[in-house]
Amino acid sequence: MTGRALEILNEWDTTRQFLWVHYFDAHEPYGDRGGKVVRLHQLLSVIRRRPDAVRLALQQAREAYERDLAAMDRSLDRLWQRLQSDMSVIETHVIVATDHGESFGERGSIGHGHRVSPEIVHVPFFIVSPAFPPKLRQDATGSVDVFNTLLGLARIQDPSGQGRDLSDTRGDEFGLALGLSRDVPEPYRDIRTDGSLPLIDRARFFLARGGSIYEGDVEHPAPPGTDEALALELSDRFQAIQQRLDGVETEALIDPETRKAFEALGYGD
Repeated sequence: MTGRALEILNEWDTTRQFLWVHYFDAHEPYGDRGGKVVRLHQLLSVIRRRPDAVRLALQQAREAYERDLAAMDRSLDRLWQRLQSDMSVIETHVIVATDHGESFGERGSIGHGHRVSPEIVHVPFFIVSPAFPPKLRQDATGSVDVFNTLLGLARIQDPSGQGRDLSDTRGDEFGLALGLSRDVPEPYRDIRTDGSLPLIDRARFFLARGGSIYEGDVEHPAPPGTDEALALELSDRFQAIQQRLDGVETEALIDPETRKAFEALGYGD
């Protein structure tokens, strides 16, 4: 991937360029960039059959994942060195975004896609640009903001979609992210690392604000002990999303090309 990206950069001779490089190393199976490979179905098998060996299995998976991250860092370093060398002759803006993290036993979770937790959603997302000085934002941002940010950096005044232009550094007043943690077409049992199988029978939602994540459903919007005002706010917000969900009919993904693209990214049915 990195070699192809460098080839493309070498071929270009225009001053207006856009390059998207998609790395997939930090994903299950873990360790496929060198060493013992660990697959998610193997971890699930250990949880079901050998609860005494879960801690060691999670440790091995985490170590394999870290090897993948190290390999990806080395690739990013090659690409970054090239981009740095271009910055003196072409105005260069770099956005590094991650779609999700990975859990290895935290709060009983493994993998991703089933629960919202800091390990899953608090992930690398940063911008290196001559357009503004380095700054740590305190508001909730995410991949939904990438598109309009790219337009802003390219000085294209045509904002569209749901996201914000993060090159507008006045945006810290946007302090929260609210959304659907998961939908539940049919009730199912969710396996946890302690071997328990809690029943998941309703949609769950989340609110991220001020570095904290609150997750719940319309009947139990907040954990015990939550501030009464916050619990009421969560209840109102979650119920509003549920009402919108109830009024929307969704269709199964049947387009073969789109299905194939999702499967290539590691997503099945």
